[in-house]
Formats: sequence, structure tokens, C-alpha cells
Amino acid sequence: MHGKGVCDGYSNSPSKALNLAAAAGKIVGQDGARDVVLYLARDRPSPQTLKTGISGYWKADQIIYIYYDERLFTKSRVPDAKPMPGSSKVHMAAAKKTADAAAAKRDGPLLTSAYFCGCAACTAFNFDNCLMKDAFGSVVPKNCARASDVGFESQTVQLEDFARTLVRDRVVAVRVSADEADIEGVLWFAILEDLPIKLTEATMHAGQEFGEGWLVAHGHWFSLQGTPAANGDRTYVILPAVVMLNVNSMLRVITTPIVFNAANKNARPRRARGGGFTSGTTYLLSYSVWESLTGLL
Repeated sequence: MHGKGVCDGYSNSPSKALNLAAAAGKIVGQDGARDVVLYLARDRPSPQTLKTGISGYWKADQIIYIYYDERLFTKSRVPDAKPMPGSSKVHMAAAKKTADAAAAKRDGPLLTSAYFCGCAACTAFNFDNCLMKDAFGSVVPKNCARASDVGFESQTVQLEDFARTLVRDRVVAVRVSADEADIEGVLWFAILEDLPIKLTEATMHAGQEFGEGWLVAHGHWFSLQGTPAANGDRTYVILPAVVMLNVNSMLRVITTPIVFNAANKNARPRRARGGGFTSGTTYLLSYSVWESLTGLL
């Protein structure tokens, strides 16, 4: 949620702190944004002068400094958008929840208001129960749509249509649950061993239950080696064990293949004689590919 209101006054505290730090030579013009944020977090963890006259939910308890790596601000994450009529009078905008993730990425549905409200209900995105509705009015739905669909892959393709594009040696991205995301990230990768099939009865595989009628395919997991490099590239090896994969959990990427290159070679994963993969061979997934795929979530 983005808002404009009483917090504008608090923004004077960090800007004043930076001016004083620059005058004292503690930071210089060549320092990057990360250095500036680190200085504020270490040397200015709280405002110098608390505004004791402010009470209730208008009073800030603390200032939190956050640094965002500039690589996060890419076209897939922050795409160009069409003008939103009346945006100059919108001082609060929050994402409108929708079950259609693809439509949300395309249309940019928002809940907007001419005023920012920091009441308990609004900060929990429960705008219908705003405690200041009599003063501020109700939120107004608006769209801030993408300027172009170029490079935007729809995730609304039918499951059966997507399954028909899957073939042996196809690399797929699999969405994982939140409790598993800290292992290798929000996407895990696999290379397929066979074509998808529809289960005629429920089955268990490696401790995981697969329901009757599910579309599944067998494959090998890619295993992340260490942590991503400084440039964001990720290194993997292919595990020998064959696993069962739920097709419905796969990211439905059709028009743009997911490409892993063998380290130090411009080659995709290839099977050795006998049908397996060469043990110990490492594969690279570039940061640009990772970023574009996670941008579809």
C-alpha cells in the first residue's frame, strides 16, 4: 500500500540527517544508495526530535530504513503503465485482491482514495471497516494497466493445453510452498523424464500424495549449489533420482523456453549414453531468466 499523509512530515527527518552528514563529511556524493541507508540505520535509528503533540495512530513509533537493490526495478516487475485518470488526486493506493493473477498483472487493479488513513482497519487492508470513513469516504476502484503486453506471458492457459507442450528433456519451473521457499527460492526447477499422464487413482511417491485425475510427469530436480553469485546467476546440478511432479504446480511458460547452460559451455543439459545425465556437471541459470520467471508469480 502506498499513501500520502501525516507521514510526509516524518520524511523531513532522514533528509535533514543526510544534509548534516554530508556537511560533516560522513557521506559523500559518490556513496551509493546502500551506503546512505546503512548510515541512516546505524547513526540515525530514530528521529532527533519526537513530535510529542501527535497522538494515536498518527504518531510514528519508529522509522525503518530499507534498501532495495536496483536490479529489482526491472520492466517485468515495474512495467510501463498507461496513465490513470485523476492520479494527481490519489493519495492512497493499494492492490485490489483478485483470484486471477494474470489479470492482476495485466490490468493493475487498485483501491484508491484522496486521503491516506492509518487506522487499524485500513493498515490491515480492511477498507470496508475504515474507522474514518465518515471523514475520508470509501475507497474507489481504479485500474493502472500495463502499457503493453510485450514480454508478458499469460498464466491463464488451460492446464491440459500446457501439459501438451511438455516433452522429455523440457526444463520446467515448479512453484513451491512458503515453508519450502527458503531452501532454493520460490521456484524449483526440474528436467522431464517423460510425457505427462493423468493418474487413474491416487498414489504416494516419496512421501507426497498425488490425487486421482491429477496430471503428473516424472523428472529430475535441479539442485542449487551454494548461494547465487554476486551478479545473481545461479549454479545447479541435476540429481539422479527420478521424482513425480505435479503439472498443476508448474509455471505455465510456453512461448519462452527455460534455458540452463552447462557451466563454461554454451550447451543445454544433455543425456549421457544410457539415458542419464553426466554426474557432477554444473549448469547455470542467469539472473535475467530467474528474474523474468519470478516476475510471473
